[in-house]
Amino acid sequence: MYKPDGTYKNKDELTSIATNVVGKDMTKEIITYCDTGKLCSAWSFLLTELMGYKNVTMYDGSTEERTKDPKAP
Repeated sequence: MYKPDGTYKNKDELTSIATNVVGKDMTKEIITYCDTGKLCSAWSFLLTELMGYKNVTMYDGSTEERTKDPKAP
């Protein structure tokens, strides 16, 4: 989601990445997660506030926790 200088890519680039990963259905349930919580929070913000997705939540554990818990979403 970031350019080499640390700033966000433009909206068209971010939208292209998002639609390739989560699709175009703005009501589909999307759960973001990552290793430490910093990238999933940024993606959750971008998906809801910039792109208009309606059903986005963050998994409150890390990827490490998720991979160790077979009951995790």
